[in-house]
Amino acid sequence: GKIQNVEDFKRLAMKDFSEARRLFRTRQFYDVLKYEELRIKNLYDNMRKWALDEEALEEFLVGIKQKEKIFLTLSDEERQLHDVLEEKKDWIEITKNTWGFVPIRIWADGAFIQIRDEEITTDDFVGDSYRLEYSIKEKKLHAGKNYGRIFIETPYEVLHVDVWYTSIFRTVVREEKKNYWRHRD
Repeated sequence: GKIQNVEDFKRLAMKDFSEARRLFRTRQFYDVLKYEELRIKNLYDNMRKWALDEEALEEFLVGIKQKEKIFLTLSDEERQLHDVLEEKKDWIEITKNTWGFVPIRIWADGAFIQIRDEEITTDDFVGDSYRLEYSIKEKKLHAGKNYGRIFIETPYEVLHVDVWYTSIFRTVVREEKKNYWRHRD
């Protein structure tokens, strides 16, 4: 149906965010705001000056109190791994609290952690969740304790997962390999 006010617009955004974004970018959006409070019109006027992308639409809906901000939760606060003898793939589930759009930047502190996708958005989620995949690079591990951290950043928050790797076994295997090759000469 016809979008006549911000309530109608919110319903459109919930159902079809990309269609809402298209309307948001046009001058016809002023018709939607015709009977709204002055502060809502002023907010839209200000947003037209800098950007009318998905992020701006999200901020506009939050700013006019038609939706809550997107916050993320993680399935784990830490991952502990033992005796990785080859590259190991692992994952953490990210869950969002509500519908909408937010860009997400992901990076790791720790040379042994490799992130598959460093930039995603909530469009990449299936339903309310996203499977953040990463790999443990065996060649970058050292004997003993290895500590790293995976960071997940949105415009509203920075979350992290601690990644621990401990091995005594690793030292023994390396020594055995050295001894094997030493005796072959």
